[in-house]
Amino acid sequence: MLTRSGRSQAEVIEQALEREPDPPMVTDVESERIYQEIMAISERGAKLPRRWASMAEFDAAEYDEQGICR
Repeated sequence: MLTRSGRSQAEVIEQALEREPDPPMVTDVESERIYQEIMAISERGAKLPRRWASMAEFDAAEYDEQGICR
């Protein structure tokens, strides 16, 4: 409906983004709390996603010889 007056979709979106309020800033206290939560999780031995050295290594671990997902 907003583009019926001849404005492009890009113009409508840009105008909406300009009107959107800025996100609240994270304080040092909040960032420290988040950091402490992350450290507590990692100390409990939570498994983090594994990083693969290459796609070949990923494929070998995730797919069998016929290319079917394990």
